[in-house]
Amino acid sequence: MVLRGYILEFRAKISVLVLFILLNMIFAIANPNDNQIRKEVAFYRIRSTSLVGNITFIKPVKREMDCALKCLRNYPQSCLSFNFGRDSIHKTFTCELSNSERILEPNRMQSRTGFDYLGVEKGLFVSFPDTNNMTIYFEPEAKGVFHAAVTSKRYQLNYYEAQRLCEINRATLATYDQLFAAWEVGLELCLYGWLNDGTQRYPMQKVHNNCGKKFGIVGSNTTQNKSKKSNAWCWKG
Repeated sequence: MVLRGYILEFRAKISVLVLFILLNMIFAIANPNDNQIRKEVAFYRIRSTSLVGNITFIKPVKREMDCALKCLRNYPQSCLSFNFGRDSIHKTFTCELSNSERILEPNRMQSRTGFDYLGVEKGLFVSFPDTNNMTIYFEPEAKGVFHAAVTSKRYQLNYYEAQRLCEINRATLATYDQLFAAWEVGLELCLYGWLNDGTQRYPMQKVHNNCGKKFGIVGSNTTQNKSKKSNAWCWKG
């Protein structure tokens, strides 16, 4: 009876969490045919629980997003889920990547104070980002150049975070020449992004009153403070 009660309680907890937290963190790749529907990897959360065993990576991180990015970068070969230690140790948190998942090995799920389990569910979702959601998306590319951003706020990434976000897609921060080549074939987007030289720029095909009133490669000509927030211009050869 005790075991049955525990199972029912666990199922109820899962159903509530799936209902309210399924889209707690979303990592998306934009569909060039429809900007509203995106192919996504969604992380659902189970609080105070961990998946034990099959850990492929343990490292301190500065925030939960860093752990999620590491999982996404290694998904699905080395990461299907991760445990995140909520308690800060010397201003860092514990990130544990696992190559297993709760659905595959439910018997490995255990209560664990101070940790949350985040499992991956993959599929097509309609994304309406708000302050509780974090969507990472990649715009369609031109000449190997594409725009990458985190949409929980307009500009979220410092220079080094922009580098990491490009690396997730096996890319690097674009050079000015690479962005210029993409602009020459029609790339236009009124959003700043980091380039590898530490400048922040965006490509415009024509003058828009609400977008700097300039055309060409618009933005800073000098290296910016790398702690400033922007998006990323990535290049994948």
